[in-house]
Amino acid sequence: VMSRDTSGALSIIQNITNRHMLSNRMVDGLAGASSIFLSYDRTSLYVTGYTDQSLVMFNRDPDKGLLEYVDRIKNGERQFEKFVVSIDVSEKTKVPNSNDEYPRQLDSEASRKAKYFNVDGKQYLVIAVDISLNVNAPTPEENSYIDVLIWNHEERSFNRVHRKIIQHGAVDIESTYVVDDDGKGAHYLMVSFFENTAVWYPALQEAAGVKVYRWNSAKQELVFHHQLPQLHPDGEAMFGTSMVPSGMHAFLIGKQRFLAVAYHKSARTASDSKGNSIQLTYKVPSYIYIWNSDGQRLMEDGVLVSGFGFEAFQRIVSIGATEFTHLPTPCTEDHAHALGSQCVDGCVHFLAMSAFGSESDHHVSSMVWRFQPNSGNFDPDNRGLWNNVGTPGYFEKVFDGSSSAKRATA
Repeated sequence: VMSRDTSGALSIIQNITNRHMLSNRMVDGLAGASSIFLSYDRTSLYVTGYTDQSLVMFNRDPDKGLLEYVDRIKNGERQFEKFVVSIDVSEKTKVPNSNDEYPRQLDSEASRKAKYFNVDGKQYLVIAVDISLNVNAPTPEENSYIDVLIWNHEERSFNRVHRKIIQHGAVDIESTYVVDDDGKGAHYLMVSFFENTAVWYPALQEAAGVKVYRWNSAKQELVFHHQLPQLHPDGEAMFGTSMVPSGMHAFLIGKQRFLAVAYHKSARTASDSKGNSIQLTYKVPSYIYIWNSDGQRLMEDGVLVSGFGFEAFQRIVSIGATEFTHLPTPCTEDHAHALGSQCVDGCVHFLAMSAFGSESDHHVSSMVWRFQPNSGNFDPDNRGLWNNVGTPGYFEKVFDGSSSAKRATA
């Protein structure tokens, strides 16, 4: 747990380790910690453990930021009664206590990613199911898909309203809300995918990319809008082989809507002349895309909508990335004069990229960029990005945490 002062500097205030004591309690369920969610009132923190197949809950002091371990639940368990801190007896909170109620497993053998979004007060849950994760080898006719479920308050359950075939297994899901030039707004779902079908069928090719879907509220369905470009306008390929779009993050700076997509290379080992396995290091491009509201797009259902969609804005080269996050920092009076030209809507905007690393390769490439709204988007790495080279706005690197001695995460 880290605190951040007004200058943006970070300092560690608390360390929590799996299977270690924290305030006289043994912390459990954090093995393979993969995602963190902070409740809207900032008093609860939830962590998923990939290795432990678990959900861990902490109480959080909203003023100091310190965490207190509450409980964890692992795959297959039904003992939600342990989450006593979430039960308000006065509100007669319903506690699931049988296998017929929650927690309920949905596609437990093949679910890869889930995303929540809200439309007109309705709560939706999107689940990406990858058939290649099934124990038995899939047939070529089988397809991965996305299920959209809606929460029914009266029945206290999720009901499926739509299934979208996506052909390839999803790696990550992100959502954003875009207001068109005609004043109409729509939710968009971005799905990154990577599938090496040669595992089951050597004759088939691997597939990777990011597809964008528009949510049709009236018909309760996802409609394919466009796929992020794989070629620059000059014909140069944006990616090499085995590039995995491992993480996406959508964010807004002023009126500009961005999508950062982190890529890493899936094959990182080779053999030397003696047959020994060696670790390879690659230069891998990740991309920041910007939503182009000009023009129109004809979607797969034949409907013409405003907005061309996402196009490449800036290329970021590293040895491989796993995730991006956007951090707006208020322009305080103390440094507003010095950073005035960098402020957008009262904030200086930072973009942080987490590193790629492994047990055998400790090279990392954690980096932080600061958005310069008045700078031209000129960068040697941006060759080929004709549409946006020189346009106002540029992410300038201000921190490079590359290290061969330890792992670091920005």
